[in-house]
Amino acid sequence: MGATNFFTYGKGKDIKTAYRQAVDNAYYKSGHDSYNGTISTTQGAIDVTSMFPPRTTQKSKKMVMARVLPMMDLWDDDYAKRLLKELTPAMRPVVKKIAFCEKDKISKWGPCLGCRLDKTIWVFVGWAAM
Repeated sequence: MGATNFFTYGKGKDIKTAYRQAVDNAYYKSGHDSYNGTISTTQGAIDVTSMFPPRTTQKSKKMVMARVLPMMDLWDDDYAKRLLKELTPAMRPVVKKIAFCEKDKISKWGPCLGCRLDKTIWVFVGWAAM
């Protein structure tokens, strides 16, 4: 069996509630197969919201989170430089920090990464079993 990455949203007052909502939505859309390639194959989420500078926009947070997994998974200097060029200079160190601090903590059977976008919306990224 392999793995694929995912990028999804959840709603909730905290990361636990939002994660549960995202998992329930994945079950509804993809079934209860333990190899369905969705967030439902992960075991919880690590909150990386605090790694962003204060007043970071939702758009910047989404862009960073979308680039974290490729930075972890396919690291080579040329590819990393291309990914980082797409971000503002202030967000480049955030991607590096998240990618390298959390790299050993996530897996297709472990937790994913979550980031609060506003009071109730969270974005989740990670690897899923398929």
